[in-house]
Amino acid sequence: MKLKTYRLAALMAVAALAVTACTDDEIIDFQGIAQPQNIAHYGYLDDYGLLKDYINRSAYPDFKLGAAIAAGDLTGSDLVRRKATRNFDELTAGNEMKYASIVNNKGAMDFSQVTAFVNAAQDANMSIFGHTLAWHSQQQPSYLNGLIADKKIEGAATEAVTLWLEDFAAAPNGWGGSSSRSINPT
Repeated sequence: MKLKTYRLAALMAVAALAVTACTDDEIIDFQGIAQPQNIAHYGYLDDYGLLKDYINRSAYPDFKLGAAIAAGDLTGSDLVRRKATRNFDELTAGNEMKYASIVNNKGAMDFSQVTAFVNAAQDANMSIFGHTLAWHSQQQPSYLNGLIADKKIEGAATEAVTLWLEDFAAAPNGWGGSSSRSINPT
C-alpha cells in the first residue's frame, strides 16, 4: 500500500514539474520582426481611408455603400466584422436569407442565422438589404415536390412541357427545348 502511495506522489511531483518547467513569463517583442514579403507589398493600402468615406454625402445623401457577407463571417469573425462595419453602410447576407438556408427538406423553418445576422448588423448601426427570396438553384426539391405530388397538371401547360421535354431528349447535345412546333396555350 505504501509503495502505491509513493509512486502516486512521485508521479504527481513529476507532472507538476513538467507543467511548471515550461512556464515563460517573458513577453516577446514582435516589433523587430519584419513582415513577410507577401504582406509587406500591400502596406500602401494602409494609406487609404475607409471606403464609405470616399462617397460625397452632400451630393448623394441617400447613397449607401453595401457589401454581401456570409452571416457566419459577420457573427463569428472579429476581423471580417470590423472591416465590414467600418467600410460599408449596408449589408446583405450571402445565402442565409435564401429559401434553402431557411427551409429544410421537411418544410421546417429555421431563422437562427438570419436573426444573428440582423442583430449583429443592428448592433453596428448598419442597415440590411434583403436577398433573393427564391433562387433557381437553392431549393428543397424533396419538400417542394412533396407539396405537389398528388396534384395533376392539366391543360396546355402539360402539352408545352411534354413537347419541350421531347425536343430536349432528342437534341444531340442535350440542349434542346427550342421546338418549332406550334403550341396553343389556351
